[in-house]
Amino acid sequence: RTFKSLSGGEQTRLKLLALKMQGCDFLILDEPSNHLDRDGRLWLAQWLKDFNGGVLLVTHDTLLLEQVQVVYELNNIGISVSHGGWHDWLESQEQLLLGVQRDVAQSKKELQQAKRDQQIAQEKIEQRQNRGKNQRKDSNQSKIILDRELGRSEATQSRKAKLHDDRIQSAGEQAANAKAQLEIIEPLAIVTATPEIASNPLLHLSDVVLPFGTTAPLSFIANKGERIAITGKNGSGKSTLLKVISGKLKALQGEVMVTKSYRFMDQHFSFLDKDLSALDNFRQQAYGWTEDLYRTRLAQLRIKGDAAIKPVNTLSGGEQLKVALACLFCGPTAPALLLLDEPDNHLDIESKDLLQQALRDYTGAIILVSHDVSFIEAVGNMDYLALDKSV
Repeated sequence: RTFKSLSGGEQTRLKLLALKMQGCDFLILDEPSNHLDRDGRLWLAQWLKDFNGGVLLVTHDTLLLEQVQVVYELNNIGISVSHGGWHDWLESQEQLLLGVQRDVAQSKKELQQAKRDQQIAQEKIEQRQNRGKNQRKDSNQSKIILDRELGRSEATQSRKAKLHDDRIQSAGEQAANAKAQLEIIEPLAIVTATPEIASNPLLHLSDVVLPFGTTAPLSFIANKGERIAITGKNGSGKSTLLKVISGKLKALQGEVMVTKSYRFMDQHFSFLDKDLSALDNFRQQAYGWTEDLYRTRLAQLRIKGDAAIKPVNTLSGGEQLKVALACLFCGPTAPALLLLDEPDNHLDIESKDLLQQALRDYTGAIILVSHDVSFIEAVGNMDYLALDKSV
């Protein structure tokens, strides 16, 4: 078979085999486990464990991360290093989050105290001014002397007021910086909408034969709220099955019935119009709200300001996921059925956690293709349908 006719996982296996045959002393691997099935990931993890040379590994795969000795993390704060491996990094992240949360709380207290002190000082100034006015009325001193004392008093009050203003400005900047840092490292949360009303069955396959992959006829039903994980080796037809269900490919035989209230999401978020902005995508795919409400929901996912009106194709992968999740879950309603084709591929750890949380909370039906067993288990309450690879 030609290389381009192989599945994504089969192509990755072939590339890794060619790399292994070169006998290099140092490897630079960029997301090498993407598209690999469970057996392929286990093989790759063992190969890296046995490899005698050095490895610079870019990955979000926890199975591979357990093989490393040093973790470098890049984020908007900068770059941090954790010696001791993956589990030490996880512990350091927990400590970092606790530390930043303490900084935010402390900076808020300092800002509130600075404002209280300024208020108290202002009240004392007003009291002194009132006493001074009364004293000027009753005083026998000359107007020149009284004016000079008044000028000195006002100068002193001005210096103290500036000190209070400077203190409040400094405390405000510290509070803003602490809050910005917390936004970078604090896990996001998403509230999922109620699925649209639809009749059972949402999906019904009857003796369907796929154009690629397994040749065995497939028959199954998915009703409201049911969750099915499609598993199988690379080339068994998992992605092909979802394309047949969604009408992107035609089955060789059999019948497919699927509800109108479904959405197909792959790892590239192809259902988004990448030339449109996040705001326009959200507005078109979850119709019925005001612009302010759409912007509010996007801002809760940290898609705010200019990011909300930029073309989606200019956003990072993590930002595109957030736009996709907004369209799927954050509008007036959610689809009754989700078809998910390896949606966790290419995602950073924060984005994968956010996707897992959204899918856990979603009460509609799910048909999920993923090679990551830990991801499937994190989504929860899954039944399994295994496809056998054709010979």
